[in-house]
Amino acid sequence: MLRFPRPTDAHEAWFEEHYAQLMAWALHLTGRDREQAEDLVHDAFVQFMAHRPDLTKIQNPEGYLYTSLRHLQLANARRLARRRETSVSSDAFDLLAHDSLPQGLRAWRAQQSERQDDSFAQQLRDVYRYTQHRKCTAKTASVLLLRFFHGYYPGEIAEVLRLSRPAVGKLLQLARQEARLFMADPDAAVPAAPDPHLFNPPNLVLALRDAALRADPDGACLSDAEIAALYAASGDASVPTPIAAHLVSCAACLDRVNRALGLPPLADRHPLDSVGYDPGAPPPGAGTGTVPQRPGRRRRQRLDEGRYRLSDLLTHRPHELRIAVNGIILGSQAVTASVSRQTIRVAGQPFDFLEVLSEEDVRLLLLSVETPPRGPVEVQQGVELSDGRRLEVHVDFSGDTPVVRVSYVDHALAEGPALIPVQPSAPAAVPSSTLRQRLRRSIGGLFRPRGSGIAPRRWRLTRGGAFLTLVVATAIGAVLLNHFAHPVLSAAELLERSRAAEALWRSSQTHIVRRTLDVEVRSSTGGTTRRRVEVWHSAARGLTVRRAYDERQQLVAGEWMDATGARAVHQRSPAADAGPVLQGLEAWRVEPSADAFVRLIGTVERAVATKDARRFVIAFAADVPPASGVVSASLTLRADWRAVEQRATVRGKTDTTTFTWIERRRPTSLPKNLPADVFDVDAVLRAAPTAPAPAAPAARLIPPATASLEVAALTALRRIDADLGEEVRVRRADGHLSMTGVVASAQRRAQILSVLETVRRDPAAQVRIETVDEVHRRARRGGKTRAATAAAPARESTEPPSFGLARIPLHDEVRASLIAAGVAATEADEEVARAADQVVRQAQAMRLHAWALRRLLDGVSVAEVTHMTEPARAQWRALIGEHARSFLQGADTLSALVRPILPDVPATPQIPAAPLAADDALLSQQARALVNAALRLDELVQAAFVLPASGATIPPPTPDMFWAAVAQATGAASPLDRTTRPSPPLPE
Repeated sequence: MLRFPRPTDAHEAWFEEHYAQLMAWALHLTGRDREQAEDLVHDAFVQFMAHRPDLTKIQNPEGYLYTSLRHLQLANARRLARRRETSVSSDAFDLLAHDSLPQGLRAWRAQQSERQDDSFAQQLRDVYRYTQHRKCTAKTASVLLLRFFHGYYPGEIAEVLRLSRPAVGKLLQLARQEARLFMADPDAAVPAAPDPHLFNPPNLVLALRDAALRADPDGACLSDAEIAALYAASGDASVPTPIAAHLVSCAACLDRVNRALGLPPLADRHPLDSVGYDPGAPPPGAGTGTVPQRPGRRRRQRLDEGRYRLSDLLTHRPHELRIAVNGIILGSQAVTASVSRQTIRVAGQPFDFLEVLSEEDVRLLLLSVETPPRGPVEVQQGVELSDGRRLEVHVDFSGDTPVVRVSYVDHALAEGPALIPVQPSAPAAVPSSTLRQRLRRSIGGLFRPRGSGIAPRRWRLTRGGAFLTLVVATAIGAVLLNHFAHPVLSAAELLERSRAAEALWRSSQTHIVRRTLDVEVRSSTGGTTRRRVEVWHSAARGLTVRRAYDERQQLVAGEWMDATGARAVHQRSPAADAGPVLQGLEAWRVEPSADAFVRLIGTVERAVATKDARRFVIAFAADVPPASGVVSASLTLRADWRAVEQRATVRGKTDTTTFTWIERRRPTSLPKNLPADVFDVDAVLRAAPTAPAPAAPAARLIPPATASLEVAALTALRRIDADLGEEVRVRRADGHLSMTGVVASAQRRAQILSVLETVRRDPAAQVRIETVDEVHRRARRGGKTRAATAAAPARESTEPPSFGLARIPLHDEVRASLIAAGVAATEADEEVARAADQVVRQAQAMRLHAWALRRLLDGVSVAEVTHMTEPARAQWRALIGEHARSFLQGADTLSALVRPILPDVPATPQIPAAPLAADDALLSQQARALVNAALRLDELVQAAFVLPASGATIPPPTPDMFWAAVAQATGAASPLDRTTRPSPPLPE
C-alpha cells in the first residue's frame, strides 16, 4: 500500500541483520518453496515488529527467531486446514469480508491448493462496477475505492474526505452491504467498461485501479488554490459527494490532495504491493502517463511486504477474538464493549505457542512460551494497535493447568454511534421486480455458475438431490450456529449475570419465594455437620426468613431480616449448636450466590470460568495456600445463571474445613396470601434468646446500609449528573452500599468523591472510583477486571436491507423538511444524517433519565420509603421530580426537532392528566409508568431516525403513533413534576 524508506528503526535493523539466516531456515522448513518461505519470514517480521521485544533481553537471537518460524509454520498449516474444512464451494469466498485486497487475495490463494476457481476476479470486477455505479450518488463508493483500489488506510481516508475515523468505518460497512446486494442483483445497471481489455488482463487489480483513475476524463480538475480552500475550511463539513467522486477518479487531483495533506503520493501506493505482481507481465497501464510506473518485486526492498502487512495488522479492527493454542482454536468472544476480556483454561494438550486471531483469521498476536520449570511461571505480551487500541495476553502456569487471559481495549466502542456526515443522495437505480422473481433469483443464484455468457439453468426445489442438500445444509448451519453463537464469558461477566438473575426472582411483588438448601461442613479431623435450610422471601413485605434443621429434621436456628437490613438470629438452645462459622457467619446463614462467592474469595481477578453442556463453573484457587483462610472455592451456575452449588475449602489453625451448599429445591413462587406465620418466629425459638452470629468479627457489628443512605448517595451524584448512564453504579447488598465506577480522568474522580464526602463517612459505605488509565495499567499487570465501559451489543441480522435503502427510514421526510427550511436540494442529502443525529441524541439524553429513574425505583422499595425519616423521604421524592422535569424539558426539545419532519396530528387524542399522587405508593406507580412510556418513545425514535440493522422488522412510526407516544410520556411526567415541586414560601 505504501512504499517505505530504508529502515532507521532499531528493531527493523536488528531483524534485517538476521534476514539471510531466516530465509535459509524458512526455505528448509518449506521444502525450498521460496514463496512460502518469504511469507513465513514476513509473518515473523510482522509479529516481531508488533511486539517489539526488548533487544537486550534476547540472549540467543538464532534460537529466538528459529522458534518463531517453527511456530508460525505450524500455525499457518493448521490455519490452512481450517480454511479447507470451511471452504466447501466457490461461494464460500467473500472478498468483501476482508479489510483490504491483499488480505482477500491471500485468503483466496490459500484455497486454490484444493480447487481452482475465478471467484476473486469475478467478485473484484463486481466491486469495481459497484463503485463506478455509485460514486456520484453516495460517498460510500468513494470510501471503498480509496480503501480497496488506491491503497489508502482508514485514517488517511478520513483526512482525504474530512470525516471522522468512526464515520469511515461505518461508511466502509455500508459500502460492503450495498456492494454485496449489487453483486447479487443481475438486473443492476452496469456501465460500459472503460477499456476493452479491462476484464481479461494478466494483472486485474492494476488494470482496475488504472481504469478507476481515468474514469472521469470530462470532470473539471481542482486547482491547488481550490484544494487548499477545501481543506482549510473550518467546521466539520465533509468533502461533498461530487468532489469526492472526482478525486477518486483523477490521479492528478488525488496527488494534489496528498501533497496538501502531507500524505504519500500515488506513486508510493499500490493495493497489492504486499502480494506482488504477475511474474513476467508488465504492470497494466504502463506508459499511459496516468500513474508512474512502479518497480518490480525483485527491485523492492525485501521487507516492504512485511511493512505492508504490519500496517494492515495495526489498522485491523476485529469483531471477534479467537484464542488458539498450538494452532488449535479453543475459544472465541465477540467484541461488543470498549474492554473485552476472556479467560480460558488449557487442559490436556501441549502448550508451545498461543495466537489471538480475528474473525477474518488475521493473526493479531503470537506468543511463544516455554513451560516451567525451564520457562517463567507467568508470561505477558501486548500489542499497541491504531487509534489507541491495545491487545494483551497473560498466561499463568501456577495452577494445575495453564490459564490464558486475553484483554482487548477499543475506546471507540465506548463512544456513541458514529456520526456519518453523508448519506446517499439518491437511491441506486435498481429495477423493481416482484417478490417471487427476487426470491427465485436469490435461490437460483446459489446453484448456478456465474458468467455473463451462459444462460442460467432453471433450478427447481422439487429435485430430490437439491432439496436434500438444502435441508442438510440448513440443519448443519443451525447446529453450528447454536454451538458457536454464544461467546465464552469471563468469571466477572458470569457473576454479574447471576446477580441480575437472583435480583429478578427475588423482586417479585406478587409471590412469595421459597428455596431449600443442603449445607454440609466436613472437617479434616473427621467431624461432619449437615443442615437443611429453608429460605422464605417476600419482596412485597420486605422480609426474608431462614430456618435451619438438623439431621433429625428438628428446627435448631432461624434468622429474620427486614427490608432495611436489620437482622435477628434465634437459636433453639446454646447446646443446639447451629453449625461451624465461616467469615463470621454460621454456614447455614450463607446461600450459594454471586455475592457470597465474591465475599469468600475477596476478588474475582483470579477466578476462572469453564462451561460444560448445561452449567458454568467459576473456580478459585489461591496461588500460595494461606496459613489460614480460603484455599479454594467454586460456584456452579445453571444455564439460567442461577447459582445452584457453592463449595469452599478453608484452612484453620488446627484443621481444614470443606463447606458445601447445594440447592435442593429451586426457588418456587407461592401465592403471597400464605399465612402470615410463615414469617413469624417459631414457637420453639421464641423463648430462645436472640443471638448474634458466633465469633462474629467486628466488621459484622457495623449497622447495615439503609435505603436513606442510598437515596443520599443518588442525590449527591444527581448534582453533577453522575447518576446518568453507567459512570457510577450504586448498589445496596449484604448490608453495604457499594458505589463503583470507571471515569475518564482523575479530575472527574475528585469531583465525584467530593460530592460523596458525607456519604463516604458512613461505615456501611464502600466507594471505589477508578480512572480508565488505572484500569488499563492493572490489566497490563495481568489483572482481570470488569470492563471499563459496558456497550450495548450490536444488532446483528442475516438479511441485509434492499440495495439502495442504506438510509434512515424517514430519510425522505427529513430531506423534505430541510428543503422546506431553505436548504438547497443539492445539499439536503448531506444534512439528513446531521438532522437525524440531533433527534437521536436528544432521545438518548431523555432515555438516560428514564433509566436513572428506574434504578431508583428498583433500588428503594415503597416499603423502605415508609420507614424513612422525613428528610430522606423528601430527597426520594425530589429525585423523582428532578428526573421527571428533565424528561419534560427534553420532550419539548425533541418535539421541536421532530415537528417539521412529522407534523403534529390535530386528531391525536389528548391523554388525560394523571391525578396528583396522594401517597408514596401512587408516586412510585406513576414514576414506573413514566419509565415505560419513555422507553416506548425511545423505541419509536430509533425506528424512525436510526439506520436500520439488516433484517430489522420494526416499521417506522406514523405521525399519529409518534405524537401519541409523546403525549403518553409527557402525560406521565407532568403529575410527577407538579407533585414533587417544592411549595412556594408563604408571604410574611
